[in-house]
Formats: sequence, C-alpha cells, structure tokens
Amino acid sequence: MAPADAPGIQIPGITDAIAAETDAEKWANVIPHDLMPLGFLSAAAYLNLTRGRFLVFGAIDAGGLETDAFVYTEPAGASWTYAVALSFPSGFRFGRVVAGGFR
Repeated sequence: MAPADAPGIQIPGITDAIAAETDAEKWANVIPHDLMPLGFLSAAAYLNLTRGRFLVFGAIDAGGLETDAFVYTEPAGASWTYAVALSFPSGFRFGRVVAGGFR
C-alpha cells in the first residue's frame, strides 16, 4: 500500500474485512443508518500479526468535515472488537456527519 492509496481506505471496509464475522457485526448494522461515509484522506497503519491488532490513524472526510480519525480492531475471544475515534474540531455538530444533516 502506498500513501496515494489512502483515499481508497474506507472505515466500513476495514471493520467488515477484519472484524465482522457475521452480518450482524458489519459496520452498516452497528452504526446509524444515515451516517455519512467515512474514508481516509491520508493514513498510517499498524499491524501486529502476533496479537491480531490492526490500527489506522489519519485524516478523514466525514461528509465534508475533515478531521482526524483512529480505527482499532483486535480479537476478543470468538469474535472481534473494534473502535473508531474522531477528533472533533471547534464548532463540531453531529448533524454534519449524517445524511441531510444541518450544516
């Protein structure tokens, strides 16, 4: 993967490919249905093969709102756990990251 590939990294693709073992665990089934697509503009990744940990950090575009994001996945017994963290800039409103949200 090259730095130019970062815009192709989509958070749903990461979580579904690595952590979702059933349809119920897929990104689309655990987030609000109208959340804007979250994709990286630039990213750095960490993969620990002995522990099964995968981390991605970088700048994302969330419905026209550029901010920093962190995605973490790790095995948790028979399934996987994952977390997504966003850095909220001053004046952030959740309505900006949902379809049809206020600006």
